[in-house]
Amino acid sequence: MRLLAISLIAVGPILVGFHWAWQGVQRVMQIQKLVAVLDELARELAFQQAQLLAIFQQSEQELLQACAKVLAQARPPSMRQIWDEELGRCFPLLGGVELETARKIGQVLGRYDAKRQCEAIEQARQALSLAEQMQREEAQRNGRVGWALGMAGGAFIFIILI
Repeated sequence: MRLLAISLIAVGPILVGFHWAWQGVQRVMQIQKLVAVLDELARELAFQQAQLLAIFQQSEQELLQACAKVLAQARPPSMRQIWDEELGRCFPLLGGVELETARKIGQVLGRYDAKRQCEAIEQARQALSLAEQMQREEAQRNGRVGWALGMAGGAFIFIILI
């Protein structure tokens, strides 16, 4: 029974290491998903002369649908505020450069013609693609470190408690 309790305690650091590694992978996945949202948005803006609300409502992307719900209200806040709030809600793991790059899109949407909006989206998409590559490399490196530290910590606790 004591050995079982010690084993369960030792599993904690291992799970923390796996969680740390998994968060890096999740962040990469969120950046990829955001790039897909921007691709769809740029494509729709370029091919349709529809309003943003119509583009958002036709989309299957969670971020764009959430923006459509708020934008359809009787007195919606500014597009920048809507974009910032929904971006934070839909992509909670984004941070730093990725988040700032994505937030700049909200400042452009609905304020300029379709061509300028598409240019801004393309610049953001390129920056996010580069950030995704860097984040992928960092996630692989940190994943190995987190896994190794978790295993070592778990083994250390197991040995001490035996």
